[in-house]
Formats: sequence, C-alpha cells, structure tokens
Amino acid sequence: MDDKTINEHLSRLSQAIARLERKTDFILDHLHLTFVDTPSNNIPPELREVAALLQQGKKLEAIQAYRRITQAGFEAAKTAVEKMELGLA
Repeated sequence: MDDKTINEHLSRLSQAIARLERKTDFILDHLHLTFVDTPSNNIPPELREVAALLQQGKKLEAIQAYRRITQAGFEAAKTAVEKMELGLA
C-alpha cells in the first residue's frame, strides 16, 4: 500500500469516527445523559462500599451490600454490580 492510499484510508476512518462522535453526542443530548470517561470516579457516595468490595475482588459481598443499600432483589443487584464491575475494570 502506498502513502496516498494509506492517507486516503486514514482520512475515511477519521471522517467515520467524527460521524460516530456526532451521533453519540446527539443521542446523549437527546436522552439528557452525560458521558463519564472515568466511571469509577462517578460512583454515588451511597454505593462506594459496593465499589470498594468489587475492587477487592469480593463480588458476592458487593452484591449483598448493593441489596442492603438499595433494597433490590438478587437479580437486579447482580446486574447492577456487574455493570459497576465493568466500569471499574
């Protein structure tokens, strides 16, 4: 592949990324959401115990703490904790 072909390819990729960013911004704005690039820094104070347990590798204890704090059922707590876990990784 020559330099011209590479530059054209990079230009197309750059344009596609810019379109995706605009679409994502539009969706976030439409849904009144704010993108947080560092989710672990945006954990509500009442769930910091859950995050700390996750960081220690204590997933079951984190689910139990989430249930105690939020009064959620097991499945809902498990789902929420797994989402938090993805953000903390």
